[in-house]
Amino acid sequence: HNQGTNYNDMGQYVDAIQSYTEALAIHREISQGVASVDVANMLCCQGHIYNTRRQYNNADESYTEALIIYREISQGTASVNVAQTLLTQCANYNDMKRYCDAALCNAEALAIFNKISKGEDSIDIAKTLCARGKYYRATGREIRGKEEYQKALTICQRLEPDNSLAKIIQVSLTLFELEDMQTG
Repeated sequence: HNQGTNYNDMGQYVDAIQSYTEALAIHREISQGVASVDVANMLCCQGHIYNTRRQYNNADESYTEALIIYREISQGTASVNVAQTLLTQCANYNDMKRYCDAALCNAEALAIFNKISKGEDSIDIAKTLCARGKYYRATGREIRGKEEYQKALTICQRLEPDNSLAKIIQVSLTLFELEDMQTG
């Protein structure tokens, strides 16, 4: 696993995929068919590499299998692993232009994060709102996208003002403003 991460960090994605695939095989053998967080984690790492290489269908397969495992482990309770994987799969679906699937993943992730945080705002909720903003923007609903980014920024500024996510959101909102100026 660490070797795959190292290859990924160095941009050696083919070696990273091979390393994760080998680690995945080992973890599958160790778990003997029982749902394993280690197997699900390997699948998420593998999915990330596939997404980075624009192999979106392979990424989708990895994320989907990881979700099945995380759901089995969580036995229907609100799980951060499920929500985070849904959010990652949402981004992959956005990249694939499968916007309906992205919206479904986002809505489920947001519901889980809300349940976990008991209705209180969190950075995970802000990340989910950003993903929703990206979805709205990609589907031509700029005003709605801007609103979602603004909600996320408000959460970040209140919870962690110096958070890097807040800075990224501010850049996104600035881009919205620039586009508005160019079209208006």
